[in-house]
Amino acid sequence: MHEDSKAYTAFQTTQGLMEFNYMPFGLSTAACTFQRAVLDTLGKLLFVVSYFDDVLIFGKSWEEHLEHIEKTLSTLREAGFTVKPSKIIVGCEHINFLGHIVGKGQLKPDENKTEKIRNLRVPTTKKEVRSVLGLLNYYRRFVHNFSAIAKPLTELTKKSWPN
Repeated sequence: MHEDSKAYTAFQTTQGLMEFNYMPFGLSTAACTFQRAVLDTLGKLLFVVSYFDDVLIFGKSWEEHLEHIEKTLSTLREAGFTVKPSKIIVGCEHINFLGHIVGKGQLKPDENKTEKIRNLRVPTTKKEVRSVLGLLNYYRRFVHNFSAIAKPLTELTKKSWPN
C-alpha cells in the first residue's frame, strides 16, 4: 500500500490508532484497486489474461510459453507483486479458467457449470429468475440466438409480472 494511502485505512484499537501496511480485502474499494493495479501491471502483455489474482499466460510453442512466463513473473516482481508457487500450473494444453475450458485456440464452457445449469430448479420469484438469467448470460456466447431463447424468462422480470 502506498505510504500516502495508509492514513485512510486507520482504525482505533485498545493499543491506539493502527493503519494497514497492506491492502485488506475488507475495504469497499480494495477489489477494484487491486484489479486496476494488476491490469496496469500486466495490461501491456498481450499473452496474459488476468482477473484479480487469476493469471493465464499462453504461447504458440513451449519455448514461447516459457519466455512469456519469465516476462510475466519479472513484470509482477518489478511491480511488487508476489506469486505463490503452489498455485502455479505450468504447461497445460487445457485449463479451467473462470468457468471456461481454455486451450489450443479454443474456448468452451466448463462441463461442471453446464451440468449445474441443466439441473437448476425452476425459479419461483423474480429475484430467482434474475439470478438464473445472470448465470445463463455468462455463457450466452455459446448459445445461438440466446436472446430469443431467453426472452420468455426476461419477460418474467418486468413490472407487469408479480414478484
